[in-house]
Amino acid sequence: MSRFGKILFIVAGVSVLLLAITRFILGGWLNFMFFPLGIFLVSFGVGFIIDIKFYFEFLTIKTTKNGLSMLSAVILFFLSLVFINYLAVQYPASWDLTQGKINSVSKETIAVLNSLKEPLKFKIFYRGEKDKASKLGIVKQLNMYKKASTKVAIQSIDAYVNNILSKKYLKDVGTMKAAVVFVEYLEKKVKIDAPLNEEKITKAIVKITRTKVSTIYFTTGHGERPLSGKDLNGLSSFKLALEDFSFKANELNLIKSLAIPNDADAIAIIGPRGEFLGQEIKLLLKFVRDGGSIFMAIDPGAKHNLALLSKSLGVEFKNNYVMNNRLQVKGRGRAGALGLIFSKSSPITKSFDGQQFMLLDLASELVPDPRASNNLDVKFLVQSAPNSYSINELSKKNIKTASKNERGIILGVRVKGKVDFLKKTKTTKAKDFLGVIFGDSDFVSNKDWAIGLNSNIALNIIEFLLKEDSLINIKPKKPAGTKVTLTSSDSKILVIVGIFIPLICLILATLLWFRRKNS
Repeated sequence: MSRFGKILFIVAGVSVLLLAITRFILGGWLNFMFFPLGIFLVSFGVGFIIDIKFYFEFLTIKTTKNGLSMLSAVILFFLSLVFINYLAVQYPASWDLTQGKINSVSKETIAVLNSLKEPLKFKIFYRGEKDKASKLGIVKQLNMYKKASTKVAIQSIDAYVNNILSKKYLKDVGTMKAAVVFVEYLEKKVKIDAPLNEEKITKAIVKITRTKVSTIYFTTGHGERPLSGKDLNGLSSFKLALEDFSFKANELNLIKSLAIPNDADAIAIIGPRGEFLGQEIKLLLKFVRDGGSIFMAIDPGAKHNLALLSKSLGVEFKNNYVMNNRLQVKGRGRAGALGLIFSKSSPITKSFDGQQFMLLDLASELVPDPRASNNLDVKFLVQSAPNSYSINELSKKNIKTASKNERGIILGVRVKGKVDFLKKTKTTKAKDFLGVIFGDSDFVSNKDWAIGLNSNIALNIIEFLLKEDSLINIKPKKPAGTKVTLTSSDSKILVIVGIFIPLICLILATLLWFRRKNS
């Protein structure tokens, strides 16, 4: 190789090195970078052309040919690795082998994703290097959705670089305090509040993909729990959760309206303290007869007359108090009834087990009415622990006597069928309805909303009554440790495999090296 050729190759190397360093520092391509690129191409090309005879002679000698054969094998090996990695990136596949399934989405989320009819896109807005680590965590979480459905796509957007697009979503990029995630579907978009988890992400998907907005009316005028009340007795947490699922929750005063709105998909009666008029009861029964859904959460000791309504639906409201001397929640005493046994046949409770509980404060016993119509099907949803008992009045004497009769007591039931005892007309026939009745309303109040399974079951009830199959409620996943127990023989096998197999490979590699050296 000539001296001039060596100088040209050095110039080409320095040029490409400077180009790489400048590109890395500036983080992008600028027009002046074509100058070092041009120097590299010219220097390399001229250096190769002026010494082309040298390269030709070098490539035709025997040692070079043998070396090129080895080089070709090495290049083919690395090309195969590149191809395999390309396939892995383009068609990623993984298996969640964790006991808690923390690296995959739940079956409820899969049901939501399977219902997608059009592509859905997650957009992640981040602040350059500031949010790089959090962005990677978000992408990892959203990749579980992408893996579960081919209709899901993810786009990461640097808010500092793509300022115009960012302003359409964030208005003021300068107010960003962390990475922000939006989900888009059919020209609609919803922001997902941090911190992200599967429940929040899937709720956002349900909210943006739901085409029909179902409406639940909560009765008022009888001392019911206030729907928008933010104190401990209010239902604001329940209402907010319903709105997260794109449901409408409105109040309904039957005394003033004397009619149930046409857009009512379900009626909820939560914790009334006063009596319902006969006309109101008739309106509710007509609504049920016409196929409407009803949710009753009524307390013992109140002066409501809804035992008549529940009996019309095939359920006896005993108006007593469920107690337990052994299993008690701190601060609630023996009157805090724990629901521990859940029906495995109802979509409301089938995913729960005996390791979980719901709390009902001062709850009444419910019993299927043995004289109910054959058109009514009543099944239990939640039952107390077997060592529970009931009393008719809250007094120490009654507690002492009744505690001898311990048993499992029904706290909540599901009803379906037809109400066929009302006055029939020639033009209308009774339709199938759905109903859920609980002997307590505290479990849906702000006070007890976050305790145990209370919120899960409340939302499941609404999903059931509205005949929604998309999502019930997703329980947070917790990593579960896996214990590995090794016997004496297992330990010996592990040592043999860990020591002798690498040793054998080393010996074989040494023999092959000596053989090639002496050949």
